[in-house]
Amino acid sequence: MANGNVFVYGTLLADEIVRILIKRVPSSCDAVLADYHRFSVRNRVYPGATYRKGDRIKGKKVLLDLTHEELQVMDDFEGEEYKRLTVEPCLLDQSITLKAFVYVWVDPEDKDLFGSWDYEEWRSNDLERYEAMCEEYMDTGINVT
Repeated sequence: MANGNVFVYGTLLADEIVRILIKRVPSSCDAVLADYHRFSVRNRVYPGATYRKGDRIKGKKVLLDLTHEELQVMDDFEGEEYKRLTVEPCLLDQSITLKAFVYVWVDPEDKDLFGSWDYEEWRSNDLERYEAMCEEYMDTGINVT
C-alpha cells in the first residue's frame, strides 16, 4: 500500500504527540485547508474540524510520507469521533496543492462543537497531560482522551 500525507490541525501539530504515536517526526510543510473550520469540542482538549464553505484552517501543517502502518496508528488513535477524508491543502511556501488525508469530526451538526480551537492555548495548558494520556494509550491500546 502507498504512503500518505496527513493534514493536521490540532494536537498532532505537536511533534511530541506525533513522536509518541508513530515513533518519529516525519517531514512536514505549512499548509492551508480551504472550506474547513477547526472547532473547540465541549469537555475535550482536542479540536474537531468540519466542512464550512468559505472558511479556512490556516498555517497548519501536512505530515509527509507516512507509511501504511503509521496511517493505521493514526486511524486507531482518532477513533470513531473522526473520519478520514482525502483533501487538497495548499502549501504556503509554494502555493500549490497536494493530496493529503485529514481527520474530520464525524457529526458536523454536533452541538458540542463551538467557537475556534487555539493550539497555543492548548500547548500551554494541556500538552503535558495530553502527552501522558497518549503514552498510556500506546501502552494499553485504550483511548483515554
